[in-house]
Amino acid sequence: MAVQNQTTLLVLALFVVGAVALLFFAQQSIQPAALVAPLNVVWNFNQPASESAGATSALELTVYNAPSSASYYSYGSGLMEFNPSNGIALVKEQRSAELASGLTHLSVEGVAAHLSPGSVRFSTILPAGTATSDARVLEQDYDYDLVSADKILEKYIDKTITLRSENRTFTGKLLSVSPLILQTSEGVKLFTETPQIETLPELPEGLITKPTLNWLLEVSKPGKHNFELSYLTSGISWKTEYVAYLYPLGTDYILDLNSWVSVTNDAGATFKDASLKLVAGEVNLVQASNYYDYGYGGRAMVAEAMPAAAPAAKQFTEQQLFEYHLYTLSRPTTLKNGETKQIELFSAQGLKAKSELVYESSRSDRVRVNVEFENKKENGLGVPMPAGLVRVYQSKEFVGEDSIEHTADGEKVRLFVGEAFDLSAEREQTDFEQVSRCTTRQSYKIVVRNAKENAADVNVVEHSYGDWQILKESHNHVKDSSDTFAFTLHIPANGEETLTYTLEQRYRYC
Repeated sequence: MAVQNQTTLLVLALFVVGAVALLFFAQQSIQPAALVAPLNVVWNFNQPASESAGATSALELTVYNAPSSASYYSYGSGLMEFNPSNGIALVKEQRSAELASGLTHLSVEGVAAHLSPGSVRFSTILPAGTATSDARVLEQDYDYDLVSADKILEKYIDKTITLRSENRTFTGKLLSVSPLILQTSEGVKLFTETPQIETLPELPEGLITKPTLNWLLEVSKPGKHNFELSYLTSGISWKTEYVAYLYPLGTDYILDLNSWVSVTNDAGATFKDASLKLVAGEVNLVQASNYYDYGYGGRAMVAEAMPAAAPAAKQFTEQQLFEYHLYTLSRPTTLKNGETKQIELFSAQGLKAKSELVYESSRSDRVRVNVEFENKKENGLGVPMPAGLVRVYQSKEFVGEDSIEHTADGEKVRLFVGEAFDLSAEREQTDFEQVSRCTTRQSYKIVVRNAKENAADVNVVEHSYGDWQILKESHNHVKDSSDTFAFTLHIPANGEETLTYTLEQRYRYC
């Protein structure tokens, strides 16, 4: 009996040892198979790794004048609106990101809200001697659905939510956001005041806090990649404004001129420590009739610049760009979203200027006052002057303003300041004769009166068309162009002067 029990125990021990051995060898045979195809390899293939670009390391902003004749339409609303009618800018940003090899998602936050998605350009910054890029863009998404109370509620249309209004809570199915309508157990509730959101069924997806570009990249070399992002955006414009101070010098003037640029940023992004460039000239942009925009004024600058005692150091350097002029600020500057920044473009002192009294009946029935000066180096200026508004002061008092077109070096600047108070003019046709079917003779009398205590010279400008000649005149005329001639009248103090002339006119296609 004892021998039989020992035999039974031996058999059980051998069975246990064999079972343990079988489990050990089974485990060893399964392990290599698990290492052949680990799950993370399959995951990376189907779901590209997601990365976020770092902060901007270098930023360049080139701003263009708003087109003067462009007429654009906006399609839709929201943030993705590109409409160049209020100015455009080229944005260049340098950033870096750690990228995995293969297919990788890269997100770039904080781009302008009014960018043109079709203008976006991605380019890697390659080390010296490298010819091939290690990354290229396969797909691009522009996400602009920024988080807001209305945007959150729009995610819950046809879902049950709880709102609080009028010291009560209302639970029901959301039917509309604008206006806010809730289907409750008591009936349809229309909210006339903005309610407080009490509970939502879940956190909505697809909302972001900053406009974001999302790229699907194909990366051949993992690691840190430096790249440049560039795009066009609307909502940024610039304009030039001038402040001119007149100092009487005998019958003429000495003029001090300060030029300011106003840059308005409504692009939906802040550009910090940007290298600022301004392009003077009108670039061509495709009109709305054959260009589809996806939906988007300058602000007047109020500034009184006092004349400087000595020329200040130039902040902008100017150079030729294609058929335009490029002005580059010598230091970085920050343009906040919703901000208008003013920067001095240039200043000049001691320019020779003169005033001119002009009576031109086709423009006004009053005597106009003009101020003229030459944009020449010999006159203390001689720089390209972008188009803009010129405000004129004398004895620190405002005396008028006018706008100028782009004015090249060597051209004359003529400003219409206002109308003379003490000078008046009256024009009358005194005779008309039909000489032949194609020829007429006309006589005119122009009387200019001066109520001032000193004499004044008035330039009387007249116009005629076709083939014409002056047969009689009380004062000698000067022919300025094919259809313009002028007389200079010396009006004594508290006196008047009368101009008469007879004109024969023949129509060319009669």
